[in-house]
Amino acid sequence: MEELFILQEEEFQILATAMDFTDVYGICTVHTPDEASVLYAIHEMVQKGILEKTKEGFYPAPVYRTAFSNMKTAEKILAVTGKNEEVSDICFYLGDRLISLEESRQDKNAVKIGIYEKCELRSLLAERGFLPEPFWEQDIAELQKEGELLLTEETVLAQYVLFSPPDKKQEPYKSFRLLQNGCDYRIAEKDGEAVAYAVYSAEGFWTCLERSLGMKEVQV
Repeated sequence: MEELFILQEEEFQILATAMDFTDVYGICTVHTPDEASVLYAIHEMVQKGILEKTKEGFYPAPVYRTAFSNMKTAEKILAVTGKNEEVSDICFYLGDRLISLEESRQDKNAVKIGIYEKCELRSLLAERGFLPEPFWEQDIAELQKEGELLLTEETVLAQYVLFSPPDKKQEPYKSFRLLQNGCDYRIAEKDGEAVAYAVYSAEGFWTCLERSLGMKEVQV
């Protein structure tokens, strides 16, 4: 079951500090609050139920602890951007649970956080238009003329950056683009000055992504 909530930037920073979580990817903090702002924000967070007050101090409510603890322990992070946007549209933290993090489109000073099961990643990417859709026979027919396939101009559907947090000391990040050219979906992965391309079906692309994320074992 998914859980969604929105935090103001100061609230997000306070919770991240309380959970000893400093390396945050997926949002751009605008400013650092002063002491008076922090004290007022803590008071408001207690009123909202974001923080719980105990004899020992203030602690994040369970749902917020779940989100930040999973972000902190995530083995991999997937940042996805649509149609050449410079700022990541959404960032997924893959831990025991799947955590989504993005800047709110309604409030520039707020962030939106979602808690999901990891198996829901595919549907979340599809809802955003970040996954290719299967081509049907009529699509192919429309692109054929006199027995030759007419290629449309290459279109960037999404850009992916997959990496591990610095403290995990795992493989370096991967960066690639999902492209459409005619009836083909291609991944362009840059390695130094060279760019390698691979062609995938819609289902094949998801299988490739699953393996890169460590969500699917490689079949021998």
